[in-house]
Amino acid sequence: MTEKDTAAIRDEDTAGTAGTVGPEGAAGTEGEAGAAGSRRRRRGIAWALTAATLTGALLGAGAVGWRTGTLPFQDDRPCWGALSDETLDTVLAHGDRPRPEGRREVEEQKLLGPGWSARCRVLVHSGEEHRQDKVVARLDVSVRTLDSRQGRDAQAWTAEFLSPEATPLGGGLRGTASRSRAWLALPQGCVDGQDPVVVEARIGAQDAGVFVPPSRRYGLTRAVVETANGLMGAYGCAGRHRVPEPPPALKESEEREREKKRDRAAATALCGLAGAPVPDKHVRALRAAARNWVDGGPVRVCGVDRPEADLHVRLMTVTDPALARIFERDASHGGPHVDGDPGHGTLTADRAVYTSRCQTGDVAFVVEWTPRYGFERYGSDWTFVRDVFPLYVAAEADRLGCGPQKVTVPRT
Repeated sequence: MTEKDTAAIRDEDTAGTAGTVGPEGAAGTEGEAGAAGSRRRRRGIAWALTAATLTGALLGAGAVGWRTGTLPFQDDRPCWGALSDETLDTVLAHGDRPRPEGRREVEEQKLLGPGWSARCRVLVHSGEEHRQDKVVARLDVSVRTLDSRQGRDAQAWTAEFLSPEATPLGGGLRGTASRSRAWLALPQGCVDGQDPVVVEARIGAQDAGVFVPPSRRYGLTRAVVETANGLMGAYGCAGRHRVPEPPPALKESEEREREKKRDRAAATALCGLAGAPVPDKHVRALRAAARNWVDGGPVRVCGVDRPEADLHVRLMTVTDPALARIFERDASHGGPHVDGDPGHGTLTADRAVYTSRCQTGDVAFVVEWTPRYGFERYGSDWTFVRDVFPLYVAAEADRLGCGPQKVTVPRT
């Protein structure tokens, strides 16, 4: 890797942001970190740990350095000793080849402890002799604390990871996975503070308009679960998550029936919520949104956000109390206030946020509508948020068993 490549990566990172088993299921234990530098290893496919032009480079606040080949666990596996070959083969598969070809480079930042951010990346280079410098696949894994004090993650992070294309990880795991993004929150008892600490996994572009093999979703799920297990071992926390089994493939007839069921629900109710009719003047946007929703996990998302769509619509309910807290600042200072009983919130032309308490703790309700070409092209649709928001909050609160929740928006 050239000094120019190293500088580019350093600049990028400075600017960027199912049940459990006992301790004997630990993915690895913390061991003595080796000296900085690089070391080579072979395991089936060639692994190439880059010569450490990056070793010791200091990045941002906390002076956390990239290093290659110096892993903090005794188990010499990528990303803090956490990721298995099976997981990497699944998530990094290129094209129709079941097993990735070419050398892999692993770069990671040192773990400093719970609450500290750290990143790891795995690059796969082309196996063709004349294209060995070309990166054909890249997996980025990170651990970070989501911010509830300044609310910085209430929009950018949720837009990336709380996608209507994602599905819950299942088994009581606090996370979701799409075909290009996955996240999993570490147990609150394992980390300091009230803000959620999450493991993130990214590969390639986001879902919109980009074909990604469906197997990637399962691979990303494995990646965040294995990484979370490794981190819990490093932090000295008891218990481990079970690595999930591949989901059963739906038959074509089952897939068609599921789509028909969603179409029927979209035509008659607000995002499939019984008793919440679709407002007539917003039928087009809501029916498009209702065909995509995530349910059954820490967040329920109904929405549409594709390049061929002319607007972005998202209706979201966050039922995980720790995750809901990242919306508190927006609910208090995100715009003009709306009257809530018993909760509180704010509303603008393109976004409304409302927080309240249910039996399970804090809950956040969010409605977003962002036209791609400006509000003036959409006539009466510019009132989408103020029209839909009170209906959505009331319907979702009833579904969760913490209704009635009454939201009164100010008159224009």
